[in-house]
Order: sequence, then C-alpha cells, then structure tokens
Amino acid sequence: MKRHLAYGLKTAALFCVIVLGLITTIGTSGDSGDSTATTEDTTAAPTVSIALPADGDVSMTGDTVSFISKITGGTGSYTYSWTSTQDGSLGTTANVTSSSLTAGTHEIVLAVIDTDGTTVGQDTITITVGESSSTDSNTS
Repeated sequence: MKRHLAYGLKTAALFCVIVLGLITTIGTSGDSGDSTATTEDTTAAPTVSIALPADGDVSMTGDTVSFISKITGGTGSYTYSWTSTQDGSLGTTANVTSSSLTAGTHEIVLAVIDTDGTTVGQDTITITVGESSSTDSNTS
C-alpha cells in the first residue's frame, strides 16, 4: 500500500508540474510572448474628434466660431491642421477661433500630425454659415 501511495504522490506531483508548465505556457503565449505587442498598444494612434462645433451647427457671418479638438490616446507631441472647404486654413493649434468665415456650407477637417509629419488621425464635420442681415428687423 505504501508503494502505491508513493507512486500516486509522485504521479500527482509530476501532473502538477506539467499542468503548471502548460498554464504558464498558455498564459505567456496569449500575448505572443512578444514585447512588441505591448509597445504597439502604448503607441497606438490617438483618437481624434472635433468636440465643437457640433456637426450640422449653423452660425452667421461675423460670429466667432470656436473649433475645439479632442484627442484621446496616443503619445507624443502633435501639430494640428484645421481647414475649411470654403476658407482654406483656419489654424494650426489644438483649438482655434474664427470670426471671418464666409457664408455657405463648410466641411471642416481637423488633422493631427505626429513629429514625423504623418497624419495620425482626423475628423470632419459640416457647418453652415448664413449671411448676416445688415438691417435690424425690430425697427419700424
């Protein structure tokens, strides 16, 4: 009986070593055992969005319109490019304002550029600028 018990304990111990080794192998192979997967995750491209104005907003010529970027994720230093299909370049900072937008429909594009000059993300909205009335409708 002692012989069977000793054999059983040795078998159980060997089984535990094999199972633990297998678990360790499975646990490390889930990330390909490759440190580049972690590096890729921490240097993932940022998510770029235009926080303001909202897509479809309407303003009038002469109004001051604030363009606010929202960047999440990514690392590093970025430059920005705000453009309008009507008026061209609006600015190169994270947030810009303009009070000289021409009347019409504007497609506004925010592009975020990394230090290598590569566009790492962009967002587009459409706004409408109406023609300001030069007369006050409240006068008699």
